[in-house]
Amino acid sequence: MSSKKPIDFLKSLAQALNFDLGDPKSLETETNFEITIQENPITIVFESRENRPSRVIFCSSLGNTPEHLRGRLATLFLEANHLWSATMDATVSMNGDTGEALMAHQLLTDGLTSESFINEFLIFAEAHQQWKLLLTDLCLPLAENTGLPV
Repeated sequence: MSSKKPIDFLKSLAQALNFDLGDPKSLETETNFEITIQENPITIVFESRENRPSRVIFCSSLGNTPEHLRGRLATLFLEANHLWSATMDATVSMNGDTGEALMAHQLLTDGLTSESFINEFLIFAEAHQQWKLLLTDLCLPLAENTGLPV
């Protein structure tokens, strides 16, 4: 992992976004954090792995999808993920059992700076917000065309 500890990245993010981390000492050994941006929780996971580069994962729920629209949305997600063309380097997916749509992005920590961590987090948060709005905008008209509830 980078020479920085997860708490160092979080302190930089907290300062940049002007939010209170609470007692930083209690977070020294944590590797999972949840930060809420515009009422949307984003989970940040710092993961050390043996024989593989360490990474940071941003993950957030885009909400549950209506069952009758999941096929269309799955196609949309596949197209958006193609070369990350519409996801700002993240991926969008859907849980096949529950229909929950998820967005995730990983960063390798080697060479990761506080500035690049903050920038990547802000890009992810923006992509997340755009996808939530897009799904809301798409699901309502599609549901109206089928006569089924969203």
